[in-house]
Amino acid sequence: CAGCEAPIADRFLLRVNERSWHETCVKCAVCLSALTGTCYCRDRLLYCKHDYE
Repeated sequence: CAGCEAPIADRFLLRVNERSWHETCVKCAVCLSALTGTCYCRDRLLYCKHDYE
């Protein structure tokens, strides 16, 4: 997982920015809110819209 670096053994995984993530690890790098709809990437980190701007 790109977020926690642990192996992904879950039934589902997410592909974001060409990297694999646990569903629970897809969160904003600043406020740590879960990113369920849209996310923004900068320098290989994920952000919510508010923290990206």
